[in-house]
Amino acid sequence: NDTFTADKLKPPLSRAERNNETRLLKLWGVATAQQADDAGIAWPDDPKARGGYRDTWDWDTGVHPDWQTDLERHHPALAMLIEVTREIHGDGIAAYLCFMAIRLVEIHRVLKPTGSLYLHCDHTANGYLRQLLDGVFGKDNFRNEIVWSYGKVANSKAKKFLRAHDTIYFYSRGAKTTYNRLFDEVLSTRKQQLVETGYNTKNMNGERYLYVYDQQKVDERVAAGKLDLSKFDIVRTVDTSIGNAITDVFEIDHLNSQAKQTTGYPTQKPIALAERIIQASTNPGDVVLDCFAGCAYSAVAAEKLGRQWVACDINLRAWTVFKRQFNKGGDLPLLTCNDQTTGQQVLGSEPTVTMSRPQATAPADYAPHG
Repeated sequence: NDTFTADKLKPPLSRAERNNETRLLKLWGVATAQQADDAGIAWPDDPKARGGYRDTWDWDTGVHPDWQTDLERHHPALAMLIEVTREIHGDGIAAYLCFMAIRLVEIHRVLKPTGSLYLHCDHTANGYLRQLLDGVFGKDNFRNEIVWSYGKVANSKAKKFLRAHDTIYFYSRGAKTTYNRLFDEVLSTRKQQLVETGYNTKNMNGERYLYVYDQQKVDERVAAGKLDLSKFDIVRTVDTSIGNAITDVFEIDHLNSQAKQTTGYPTQKPIALAERIIQASTNPGDVVLDCFAGCAYSAVAAEKLGRQWVACDINLRAWTVFKRQFNKGGDLPLLTCNDQTTGQQVLGSEPTVTMSRPQATAPADYAPHG
């Protein structure tokens, strides 16, 4: 229920960026500010660069008849879920679920057998999206409901607890999935104490254990007469270099306005969030797909981690943001996307492509749609 604008794009569009966006919009058949507004995309000559994208949903104008037909014919359970949502929550959320259902079906189709999906959402529709994902991926392929805890939030006088997290649903394509266990590099306060002093306990047989977390500290305590190893039945060295196993609560702060990767979009997510997801569910050389990729955070993370990537976005402004994010230097990689003949960078000059379900895999009475 909001319209996210690009009026805070940092820095503002340069003249070259404006000219390039205007040229590409005309190739798409968008030649005026009104046509851009009708399409829900940014018009580059607007000094405030408004019209970034809309998150407002209307059943009559926001749902394509093809979507309904496709769901009713091939995914009747999803169609029923959306219809029930219309009765319970209203047309807006139902229209959004219809929009998402078509895309999730296609995402499920293109995932390889060991692939995974991570879907980020806030409280507005997360309960309905969970049921939608169960319908597309199967409830047995649900892996985690991840809590993304993003730290401090603005104070509020509302009579409720301050909201400081979003939800990320993690589903696998099948029972056999790629998953790499991750560990937190930051040791807990309790373990930091153990690193300095060691920790002793008794096992079920009454034997006294000494867990050594820092051999140098233990040696110093022995030399100083502060620790008698003869009092322990077993002395065991514990490797603390891997830290603690990461849980389903991701404590990763929101981006602040001064962060180098900040684009100005209010819904931008930090690269660190994408890095954790990509490291967990892919290996080097695997392909990462982000089909709502306007801020480039997942593509940047994939590139840094040695993965291939495919990024899609409905808004032309994504071209500009992608080129910026990949050419900032420092810890961000330089995007190499050049014409082999001229050597000129071609990102942002490609024609648009409409993707359809392969006819060979569709039922005989199914007409593929864009």
